[in-house]
Amino acid sequence: MKRYGSKVKRYRQNATVKPTAYALAVILTFLGVLAYEFLFKDMFTSSLPEGGMYAQFIDVGQGDSTLLTSPTGEHVLIDTGPRSSEGALIRHLNDAGVETIDYLILTHPHEDHIGGAAAVLEKFTVEAVIMPDAYTETSVFTDLLEAIEAEGC
Repeated sequence: MKRYGSKVKRYRQNATVKPTAYALAVILTFLGVLAYEFLFKDMFTSSLPEGGMYAQFIDVGQGDSTLLTSPTGEHVLIDTGPRSSEGALIRHLNDAGVETIDYLILTHPHEDHIGGAAAVLEKFTVEAVIMPDAYTETSVFTDLLEAIEAEGC
């Protein structure tokens, strides 16, 4: 019986430590939120500096896509991510207020870089497409070439 009693005593001692640790975690989280709101928020939500270029790295999953906006409002889209993320890419471009893409730059013909390009060409006015002289026999690449031809850019 003594052994059981000592286990209960140790459990109670440990149990009193847990609420203290949780309370400390809650307090630190609260202080972190306050610090972000009052000290650092402007660093992440500041407007575009005059004469500056603005870059947005778009989350397209496994792949790349970057939107550059010039001080004069021109848009350059570098890569479009995979076809599976084209909906997220289109939503991001719409949310960013993009109507015309002045330059669509496709770095190479892998699906994780050109997969959403046909959808971009369909949904937005694209002035020019810049891509390397490379060829691949995939349906994504074939769809891209057909979309470029259909849009005449």
